[in-house]
Amino acid sequence: NKIIAENTYIQFNNLLEINVLSEFYGHNRSNLFYKLNNSKDLVPIKKGRIFLNNLESGKQKLEIYINNGKQYIKVANYNFKVEQPWYFSTWMILTYIVVISGIFFLYYRWNKIRYIQKSERKEGDLKHQNAILKLESDVENKLKLQEYEKHILELQVQTKASEVAGKSLSIVKQTELIDSIQKILETEMEVNQIKNKIKKSIKINAINKNEWQSFENNLMKSNEEFVQKLIAKYPNLSSKDVKLCIYLKMNLSSKEIAPLMNISFRSVELYRYRLRKKISLNQEDSLYKLMINL
Repeated sequence: NKIIAENTYIQFNNLLEINVLSEFYGHNRSNLFYKLNNSKDLVPIKKGRIFLNNLESGKQKLEIYINNGKQYIKVANYNFKVEQPWYFSTWMILTYIVVISGIFFLYYRWNKIRYIQKSERKEGDLKHQNAILKLESDVENKLKLQEYEKHILELQVQTKASEVAGKSLSIVKQTELIDSIQKILETEMEVNQIKNKIKKSIKINAINKNEWQSFENNLMKSNEEFVQKLIAKYPNLSSKDVKLCIYLKMNLSSKEIAPLMNISFRSVELYRYRLRKKISLNQEDSLYKLMINL
């Protein structure tokens, strides 16, 4: 219901009616045709009216033609514009931008919160696992320490038992020998008889081979682990060297070792000297410390 001027804006999705007037009437009236935009087809105009619907937004070009019987001749054209639909308007585009930005922001914040919560859970789980591992490690270390202390106590008990056994055997034999000699001195008067009987008593009260063998076997069994380590580290040691090492580990002096090995004090000192040579021990180092730390 308005005259369309050049570059007129038409609302989107409105029916546009265009009236076309011919310069002639009656039988001289020309046959009119129109073409919209770059369409190849020419559409006849009926009763001087053109109805345009469902036009796309943007620039539109309407061209009017007549047919002189031979060809189509362009006689007029009109340019107009169709506005963007409301959902493509500037305000709606801004609204879309704001809404989409808000959605992305909320998604980002949600992901960030989830990431923080996940990181906190992982950190908490890691701390919990570390605490459990620490407790397990502490318990394991305590158990190992207890086992080690128990092992040390067992070795000390074995060492003391061997020491007591050796000294007890030596004391018993010495006591028996002293009692026997004392009886001889009290009952006999002749010097020769006293000498003979004392020699006989010494021979009788001397530790026999079976007793020594039993004593040495018990000594080896009670120090079996120590003997294995000693032989593994110093394979060139003799059996007497091993026995001497056991007595040294028991912290016995050379005087105490002499009767147990059935040798003299000087022989014990000589054995100790040779033992130092075999194990390449310096003069200032202690044999006893080496044995207890083995």
